[in-house]
Amino acid sequence: MGAQSQRDWFVQRLRRLLAAAGHPHQAQLLACDTEQGLTRSSLSDLLAGKFVKAPPWERISAYVTACVNAAHARQCELSLDEERRRLREDHARLTELLDTVVLGETPAHPRATDRGRTEISGVIEGVTVQAGVIHGGVHIHHAVPENAWLSRLTTASILSMPRDIAAFTGRDEELGELLNAITATAASPGGESTGSGIYAVDGMPGIGKTAFAVHAAHLLRDCFPDGLIFLPLHGHTSGQRPVDPTAALGSLLAATGVDASTMPTALDDRAALWRHRMTGRKALVLLDNAASHEQVRPLFPSSQSCAVLITSRRRLEGIDDLNPITLGTLPLNQAATLFNRLSRNRDDDPDALAELMGLCGYLPLAISLLAGRLRHHPSWNLRYLATKVARTQDRLAELRAENLAVESTFRLSYDDLPLEQRQLFRRLGLHPGADIDAYAAAALDGRPVDTTAGRLDALYTDNLVDELHPGRYRCHDLIRDYARKLASHDPTVDNTLALDRLLDYYLHCTTTASSQLPDHRSINVLPPRSPGQLPDRIPGLDNARAAREWLDSEHANISASISRIARNQPVRSLYLADAVQPHLEFRGHWALAHAIQCAALEAIRHTSGKREEAVALTNLGRMQRRTGDHREAEQSLTEAFAIQIQLGDELGQANALANLGSARARLGNYSGAAQDLTRAQELYARLGELLGRASALKDLGEVQILIGDYANATETLTKAHAMNIAAGSRRGEANTLIGLGRIQYMNGHYEKAAETLNRAHALHVQAGSRLGQANTLVALGRVYYLSSDYQHAGDTFTTAHEIFTDLGHRHGQAATYKNIGRVHQATGDLLTAVTQLTLAHDLHVETGDRNGQAEVLNDLGLLEKDRSRLPEAIDKYRRAWELTLETGSLPQQAVALEGLGRCLVESGRTREGSDRLREALTLYRQLQAPQAAQVAAFLELLSR
Repeated sequence: MGAQSQRDWFVQRLRRLLAAAGHPHQAQLLACDTEQGLTRSSLSDLLAGKFVKAPPWERISAYVTACVNAAHARQCELSLDEERRRLREDHARLTELLDTVVLGETPAHPRATDRGRTEISGVIEGVTVQAGVIHGGVHIHHAVPENAWLSRLTTASILSMPRDIAAFTGRDEELGELLNAITATAASPGGESTGSGIYAVDGMPGIGKTAFAVHAAHLLRDCFPDGLIFLPLHGHTSGQRPVDPTAALGSLLAATGVDASTMPTALDDRAALWRHRMTGRKALVLLDNAASHEQVRPLFPSSQSCAVLITSRRRLEGIDDLNPITLGTLPLNQAATLFNRLSRNRDDDPDALAELMGLCGYLPLAISLLAGRLRHHPSWNLRYLATKVARTQDRLAELRAENLAVESTFRLSYDDLPLEQRQLFRRLGLHPGADIDAYAAAALDGRPVDTTAGRLDALYTDNLVDELHPGRYRCHDLIRDYARKLASHDPTVDNTLALDRLLDYYLHCTTTASSQLPDHRSINVLPPRSPGQLPDRIPGLDNARAAREWLDSEHANISASISRIARNQPVRSLYLADAVQPHLEFRGHWALAHAIQCAALEAIRHTSGKREEAVALTNLGRMQRRTGDHREAEQSLTEAFAIQIQLGDELGQANALANLGSARARLGNYSGAAQDLTRAQELYARLGELLGRASALKDLGEVQILIGDYANATETLTKAHAMNIAAGSRRGEANTLIGLGRIQYMNGHYEKAAETLNRAHALHVQAGSRLGQANTLVALGRVYYLSSDYQHAGDTFTTAHEIFTDLGHRHGQAATYKNIGRVHQATGDLLTAVTQLTLAHDLHVETGDRNGQAEVLNDLGLLEKDRSRLPEAIDKYRRAWELTLETGSLPQQAVALEGLGRCLVESGRTREGSDRLREALTLYRQLQAPQAAQVAAFLELLSR
């Protein structure tokens, strides 16, 4: 065996060992080098056979150790001693042969494929074949052009497989899937398998398809002893037309030794000869940058011992037995790793790096371009670059390096689209939201729905949009920026009309869907608007389930539309905000609803009439109440009510008063709240608005509970319960049952309360109301707590707290902190109890809930008393008593007086303490509370 052959054979042995170790990446292999005898460059040279003299044995030993360690990490069986023994013998023979050649000054004969090897970058003009080892000889002659635009095939155009990228990062799942499939086929007898052996890597422009495929090909080199063939097809190459299949076959045949003078000219004849030439061979053919399935189909070898790997921006759906692999954007950790490797970044600023990766859209091409810019600007750091990109109005303009740019690679795909698809693509840039379906796209583009659906699917095939769910599409952030940039060059009037059509569609469908919801009210303050220009058909929204599903899918897009148009189209934005508010409130999207109502109000105040302003104020006040901003809610709703009085709009007045009463109740103004809610229910009754009246009565009953008027509360809630049943509102029915259950457990009827509250919870589950479920769980937790079932109480409060936190419901969070603190206090964990109660108190202060503050201060007073800290306990009870005098909450006032009286007595101030206890006893008897008997017994004991 000659020196060159021995070198090749030795390198093949090294590669087989790498394959046996599970094809670890270079970085993984270096990490497994416990002998520290390898470097990145020495490892690359070793596996590429780039050495004249035999590498030192220490390097080979380190390589063997790294491979065995990597194998063990992947649970592969390899023996270190056995592999080291085999390679030691091979290394000795190689050293002897190469030393002889070097000492005798006789150069090894290069392989045919090593002659004239060329490394190139940039655009390759003409048709080229890039081949690894091709046995049987390669004879190259100048090819006669078959068409004027075809380039000549020259010796210089025969190139090796492009070098692997040292910084290749991630893609482990997709790479593992591809390697496992191909190696399984290659390892089967005769290379035969049930699989087709044809694999296509697709993805959006700049996603790294070629880098992935080339990296995979290098890892698979040992599986294909007859060579690796790389053929660029220029499906999307600037300045070049896609390679004709006939010309591509001519290049492939020339690479396998077919003389140009004897080569057939017809496509079918060349394809047949190509298949014949590859019969029985084990080669991998990489067809890069394919334009279509028509271009690549004739290039497939017939033997399944060959594998075909295609890269394309398009999904090649026309190939039946294709195995597709779609590459997506990189996850943050892999994107950051790639950036750091390419930029050689040593700046430790993870927040800036994460922001920068987001600005790159996690797209490998964008990451590599920005990494190059940072690498060549030593004075820059991550924060400077992130700020620079974030502040620009043209993000795409920043994602470039020299003559390379993200925008340029997008343009290649756009330029290949038919005119009608180009228009739809640009219109997608006008869409305010993150995703879109065929109906909304049809409204935007002014075309029939079925036609638009077909064009969206074509854009999906071209990897210019992703399909999130069947029929629902999304553009990558950078592609959306590119579409928006293109649309900015269209006539302004066309873009305005397109957006108007979309908004008309959203308003019509939102209004229609909202009318199907269970608690929809039949009358509205805002007068109806004409539907405007709609698509030829709209989604079926004729039942509550379909309506809710549509609103779930579209509410984010509608909200984004409101934010986009609020300044220029305030009335339209208000109508949209008013229509979508009930759904957002029901689903718990309170922060989103609050934001769009703020935007609508800000625009309305300066441009529209008083009616619209009052509606916006009422909607905003309602959401401020939901998010715990009770003082702001009182201000907004008071202003709204005053405007509705001026307009003489009774429905508007009722809506404002109902929400105002609830806000004032949270602020502890119970008398004012009761007056507002009583007036609201009277107005609703006059207007025949049953659901509105039932809701106002329910809230009035809750106020009556807070002031201890349980008899009137029971009567009020019973009326509201009956009205909700008549109106078919399960959610309203459940809410009134919660109030009735609270009265039952406050009166000591725990079993009956649990039964009532379980009915309420079941109704809220059926209605899909998460807020209602959480409120019911708090009440049920109180029943468990009062029954001394602390385990169930704690679990129930915790579940409720998780829901409230997810909803952003600060009042609910405070209530659960408070009740969880009580459970810890009852079980003796006083320090945790203090922490939980303090959190509750702080939230009540933040939201302005004075009754909530008083309740927590009473709990803290009892806790301090249990810790024998009487001065602190007296202070807490006294502060709670003062708050209840302001709010009029008799139940909490009685608790404060009892606690204060007991602490005063225990501290030796018996007369003062007895006075407070007698006041507490009076209130308890008025409330018919069970605590009255205990206080009376204690006072009798003191009098002896």
